[in-house]
Amino acid sequence: KEEYSVDPARIYVSGHSNGSEMTQSLMRYMPRELAAFAPVGAMGARIGRDVVPMPEDGVIRPVWYIMGEYDLQDAWDLTPGGGNAQTLESMCACNRADYEGASRYINGIYHHVVAYNEERIPLVRFTGIEKWPHTVTPETSLMIWDDFFCKFRRKEDGTIVYVG
Repeated sequence: KEEYSVDPARIYVSGHSNGSEMTQSLMRYMPRELAAFAPVGAMGARIGRDVVPMPEDGVIRPVWYIMGEYDLQDAWDLTPGGGNAQTLESMCACNRADYEGASRYINGIYHHVVAYNEERIPLVRFTGIEKWPHTVTPETSLMIWDDFFCKFRRKEDGTIVYVG
């Protein structure tokens, strides 16, 4: 911020694998400094098989998880009670979004789950990608920016503005 012109309302974080874990740590411990989060290739902090819930502290954390069919941990599996489903349920609780009423649809190789809050803002997203290994591509980065990051701003008071 000291060297470059930075819009503090439009700072985002994304990372793959260990970077995904760091993204989720920032989401947990520094949510007011970032407008949205996109962890790729790893989901949820865990103790054994149980996911450590995201704090329900009133801070909205827009998030889009992306996992490949052949990825690590549970890959793209959303079986109820599994780690990925627990992570999404925790994020929905944190963001006051409706996991049970989430939109679920397939678009080519992309299997999407999108959970909205009462204002119909898509605050929790999950995309599983067919035949995808533990990787990230330039196309994924463009998708995250075009379909997610550019739509969120965080005001100085910590509230989220959605411009979708």
